[in-house]
Amino acid sequence: MKRKYWIYLLFLFIGVSCEPQVVPMPRTATRQIVMITAVNGLGDHGYIDLILLGAERVYLNLPEDVYMLFYSPTSFEQAEQTVDYYASKGAADYDHTLIILAGSDYEPIMLKYMNDAAMNPHVDILAFEMDEPQQGYNADRIAVFSVDMYKGSYDAGVSVAQLGYQSPLIWLANENYILQLARDGFSDGYFSVTGVRPDTAMLSTDWRGYGMPDVTYQQMAERSQQYDFIYPVMGGSNMGIYRYLREHPEGPKVAGMDVDQSQYASNVIGSLVKHMDQLVEKYLDDWLNHIPWKRYEKFEANSGYIEWVLTGDE
Repeated sequence: MKRKYWIYLLFLFIGVSCEPQVVPMPRTATRQIVMITAVNGLGDHGYIDLILLGAERVYLNLPEDVYMLFYSPTSFEQAEQTVDYYASKGAADYDHTLIILAGSDYEPIMLKYMNDAAMNPHVDILAFEMDEPQQGYNADRIAVFSVDMYKGSYDAGVSVAQLGYQSPLIWLANENYILQLARDGFSDGYFSVTGVRPDTAMLSTDWRGYGMPDVTYQQMAERSQQYDFIYPVMGGSNMGIYRYLREHPEGPKVAGMDVDQSQYASNVIGSLVKHMDQLVEKYLDDWLNHIPWKRYEKFEANSGYIEWVLTGDE
């Protein structure tokens, strides 16, 4: 029954406004967790779906005094409105509220509340995939972490060079800091073997770059003529690449992201695997058990949360 209830909640709260219409429930909870994923990210077969998987495992073992809500906003503005609601009016009936910003593009929201002297003292915020923030009024109640994509991407660049690919492309969703680490790592790894820097392309200038599979599909015909390998760091937009390669298997080889994505196209020779489900569980379990977080953590290659895996080597 609890699993069915979780799935019901999931669809109930997708695409909500800043004051969602919630079905009345018995008032037994004293704490609430509100998870807000990247804009239009649900169904990416990677990063966001892994976050959901980790959240679901925690949900199935929640204490009776905790509600857990999941939001998949359709725009940055909707995400900000949802945070504003749960950081004030939506937190009024709870002893403690945890808001999770599960997307690197939410840094402006995190900074807004870091520097808000009037922030509700019973609200904590956990922000995903951001650089270490400066101190602010609420530095003791806002935690930030990032998974360093540099080393895993470096290993990917070395592998691609050693396998003999001569014209790779690094294709990023946007100019986000975390994605730049992936670009720099792959470029440095490839350069260490060949002495040549790969080309880089940007799909978008903002969060939209994570959800444009139709655009990547359309652009693949031209990319396939120019490059023999693509390192795509674009979230759900990668699905357009894999779709194109299923239809045109003679196209370039490609990397998977976040999970082993070799099942989506035979052209995937390896994946940069990020165990986001395990990280979600770690942070939520600590919060539920009143274990203090570090204000900033950077998980590197030796953490076990990220690794470059060649297809068939798992």
